[in-house]
Amino acid sequence: MARNLQAFVEELRRRPGDLVEIARAVKPHEFEVTALLKQLEERHCYPAVLFRNPLSLLDEISAFPLLTNCYASRERCALMLGADPAASNFPLSQTYGAMLKRGIDPVVIAPELAPVRQTSWTGRDADVRKLPIVRHFQM
Repeated sequence: MARNLQAFVEELRRRPGDLVEIARAVKPHEFEVTALLKQLEERHCYPAVLFRNPLSLLDEISAFPLLTNCYASRERCALMLGADPAASNFPLSQTYGAMLKRGIDPVVIAPELAPVRQTSWTGRDADVRKLPIVRHFQM
């Protein structure tokens, strides 16, 4: 089972057709992400898509890549949970239910080593417009 998002992406890279990586800059706030997903859907293709250089609302390359369409197949959901991707719907649902009941024990790490602190903004630098915000609908 992938223990974190980076490990999950690496697992997807090893599975043909499960991940498409887009290196060019895209404007998620101007429907470029959703337009691509719509085109894939029209072809009956549902890979996870990793946009390496999404633009922020300030039209600058975001500090954060954008991963979408992760839950578009039950096989990928199973992979996330450490279940057999070939398992039918019911065994996957059982695995999910068991994991909900069991929970995950917290792992305590030193604050300075916390991955969440790799990028932090404070004061005037704290601006949500720096994020790659996906716009799904006109309204």
